[in-house]
Amino acid sequence: MSTASQETEYERTTPRRSRILIPIVAVLLIGGIGLALVDMAGFSKHQIAQVHGGVASATTTARDFGYVPALIQAPRGVPLRVTIRNQGAHTHNFSIDALGVDVVIPPRTTQVVTLRFPVAGMYLFYCRFHQALGMRGRIVVGR
Repeated sequence: MSTASQETEYERTTPRRSRILIPIVAVLLIGGIGLALVDMAGFSKHQIAQVHGGVASATTTARDFGYVPALIQAPRGVPLRVTIRNQGAHTHNFSIDALGVDVVIPPRTTQVVTLRFPVAGMYLFYCRFHQALGMRGRIVVGR
């Protein structure tokens, strides 16, 4: 028997380089899709704002396409300084309709917003550019 007759049809018709690259590309695509889904879901724990000098501070990161963390707990009666880092490749926005907040955050920049809450409760924030993709979160102000 010759070596040529033992080859499968796939081996005869597909160059060796393609047989190596196809599984590598498939793994990279699946990994990229998985990371994008985790990012879109805003997969993270919440953050409890820390009070220093009469001002509470918290940080959230805007990524493509979610805030991490997407839940911030803040004490009542003190201003909340929120640092928003845009680590995504797109311009994002931090909006809170109930407070009239609307801040644009270009890629790879950081914005700081100081919020004053009139009453305890839950305040929704979102990116007006990507809200339909699930880019939103909430701030819960203690009672």
